[in-house]
Amino acid sequence: MSRVNRLVVVALAVAALSLIVPSLASAHERRQIGDGRYQLVVGFSTEPAYSGFLNGLDLRVSDLSQATPAADGTSTGAPVEGLESALQAEIIYGDQKMALTIEPRFRAPGEYDAWVVPMAAGDYSFHIFGTIGDLQMDETFTSGPETFGTVNDQMTIQFPQQTSSTGGPVFGTVVDDGGFNTTAAGGALAGVAIGAAGLYLIQRRRGRALAPHLAAVRAGSGD
Repeated sequence: MSRVNRLVVVALAVAALSLIVPSLASAHERRQIGDGRYQLVVGFSTEPAYSGFLNGLDLRVSDLSQATPAADGTSTGAPVEGLESALQAEIIYGDQKMALTIEPRFRAPGEYDAWVVPMAAGDYSFHIFGTIGDLQMDETFTSGPETFGTVNDQMTIQFPQQTSSTGGPVFGTVVDDGGFNTTAAGGALAGVAIGAAGLYLIQRRRGRALAPHLAAVRAGSGD
C-alpha cells in the first residue's frame, strides 16, 4: 500500500474521531478547600457538552501552599498526584447517580479524568469525596451559568434534521426510552476509517503470502 493511501486511512480515522470527541473545555469551576490550601478545578472534559457523546469529569487539583511564582507575577499551586486511589466521584442527574472511575491523565500531573456518556440534556453535578493528603473532603459541583457548562441536546447541532427524504438523522438521537440511535455521520465516517484500515491490513497480508511465489518466479526467470 502506498504512503499516500496510508495517509488517507489516517485522515479518515482522525476525521471520524473529530466528530465523536469535540474540542476540550474552557468553562470550569475553581474552588479552594482546606482553608485555601488546595484548589480544585472541575468541569466537563469536553465543553460545550452534548447528550449522547462521550464526555466526563475533568478534575485538576493543586496545592496552593506550594505556589510557584510565574514570570507574569501570578502563581500556581503544585500539582497533587496519586489521588486516583484517594478520591471517589459520582455523577448526578436529577434523582439518579452513578459512580465514576477516576484515573490520572497521561503526562499531566495533578489532572484526572472520569469518563461517562451523558444521555440527557440538562444540569449535572459531580460529587467528589475522599482525602487529599490529611484533608477529608466532600464537595459537590453543579453545572450552571457561574460554574461549568450544562449538557445540551444534541438535536440542536444535527443537520439536516430527520425527514422522510433524508431517511434518518445525521448524528445519533436520544430516543424516548433512553436508548441511543447510532445511525450517525460520525459513525459512518468511523466505519469508513475502520474499513479502510482493514483493507490495508488485508493487502499487506496478501502481499506477504505472495512474496515466496514471486521470489520463485523471479529465480526461475533468471532475475
